[in-house]
Amino acid sequence: MKVAVSILMNNEAPRLEHLIKHLLFLDNNCVIYFWDDNSTDRSLEKIEGLMISQRIAPNVTKIPKKSSIAYKRNWIEVALKYFHYNYVLHIDADEQFDAHLLKDLTNILEKEDKALTYAFPRINLPNPNDSYPDHQVRLIKLCEEIKWKGKVHDTPHSIKHDKPVIKMYEEYNDEDYLYCNILQQFPILHHERRTDIKRDWW
Repeated sequence: MKVAVSILMNNEAPRLEHLIKHLLFLDNNCVIYFWDDNSTDRSLEKIEGLMISQRIAPNVTKIPKKSSIAYKRNWIEVALKYFHYNYVLHIDADEQFDAHLLKDLTNILEKEDKALTYAFPRINLPNPNDSYPDHQVRLIKLCEEIKWKGKVHDTPHSIKHDKPVIKMYEEYNDEDYLYCNILQQFPILHHERRTDIKRDWW
């Protein structure tokens, strides 16, 4: 099971150190990729330095400039298919996932490998006390059936049914697979971690 972890960044320099520490929870079967979307705050140089300091391969690439986040995510997923990944986990620089899910991600997928997408419980760091678990579809099986759509709030859609996958949760049970599954949160994250978040960098 090969999982690519994809972070699309645009002027995220103040958040990158916190993000890298969070990504260290990932298991060894995950490979991290940063995609720089024309940052002007030296995000590119900072993330390369942070990755090298943590002994993470500095997979950092500039992405073609286009208007929508959905276009960029689709472009990234096409690129990652050439490296034979099974899944891609999209993480935004201003969100945090459960460390237990990150540590055990590939083991979970080995057991749950039926859905095309998975929604993760997350903390939206600008509003940590109000958002959790705020499930968002972030883990995508690399296949032709799922494409991202939307100019501002991008969401993965089923090509076959022309419908957002999050609205297809527990639907289409006659298919050979589920379109979306909801990964449940671990209780340890719900209160203890949120009170430790430092908010001086956004």
